[in-house]
Amino acid sequence: RLWRGTMHNTLGTADVQAVCNVLKEEEEQEKTLLDKLNELLKENKLTGEVKTGSGGKPGEVVIKIANEVGADMIVCGSRGHGKLRRTVMGVVSDFILHHSEVPVTICRHKPHNPELRKQNSLEPK
Repeated sequence: RLWRGTMHNTLGTADVQAVCNVLKEEEEQEKTLLDKLNELLKENKLTGEVKTGSGGKPGEVVIKIANEVGADMIVCGSRGHGKLRRTVMGVVSDFILHHSEVPVTICRHKPHNPELRKQNSLEPK
């Protein structure tokens, strides 16, 4: 009991407030991102819906939401990990690709590092 009480006094209410502030900031960032993505859909005359979810592993949540809304297709990004890293870490897009009941389009992002961009280029060096 002494330890539990000491720990509570050490943490205090400031830490709870800090966690609440971080969560609020993340919610605001999520809303901003959703607004931007929905605006991109409209600008490009695309019909679709940007959804968020929680309560599980990312790939499982994507599949669950796609099933709930009756999605015709899933579009997701890939960060372009190498084979070894993908094998060790697992990748959300790989999970989605292999577990989805609807077509999946995976968009690979260009590397930000110019040297990596050269290495991944199909152009002759």
